[in-house]
Amino acid sequence: MNWTAIGAVATGITGLIILVSVIVLSIQLSHQKKAMWSQTFLGLVDRLQDEELRKDRGIVFEAAEKQVDEWTDEEVAAAERVCYNYDLVGIMVRHKLLPTETIVDSWEDSLRRLWPICEPLVYKYRIIRGAPEFWDDFQWLAEEARKFDVKRGNRLRKEQLIASQRQVATSKKKREKAEKSAEDKD
Repeated sequence: MNWTAIGAVATGITGLIILVSVIVLSIQLSHQKKAMWSQTFLGLVDRLQDEELRKDRGIVFEAAEKQVDEWTDEEVAAAERVCYNYDLVGIMVRHKLLPTETIVDSWEDSLRRLWPICEPLVYKYRIIRGAPEFWDDFQWLAEEARKFDVKRGNRLRKEQLIASQRQVATSKKKREKAEKSAEDKD
């Protein structure tokens, strides 16, 4: 019996088993990560779609026409709750507890429109508290939403351009076919 050959085969089999184990573990971790994201996302949906927070966003949108110093106590409180909740979401996304694209795709419009309204209040609080990081994850998330909007806009414009080009090509083919048909009749 050749023990060297048997050892080599055993080593090869062991390596194969380790490789398969690593692949299976990687797949399991990927599924676990998706399950965690799903659960976290559902909790986030419950939080952001809560009727009170939706009302708060409406109050902030209505306050947009006024200067922050003219806001009522109710409008300030609503803006604070909006900032707090979007900051919390920003923290989760920034630390990879949720995928950025999923969040900004779902709340892009709200983030993009609310940040400029809340921004003066946030900067006021940052100055008063001497805390430049105050609600900075809301700001970061709003910027990610703006980038996503630009990217989506570019993609949509490209799709519209392609659709227009196809329409022009189709019209040209129909016109050429009609002209050829007219020539054949002559």
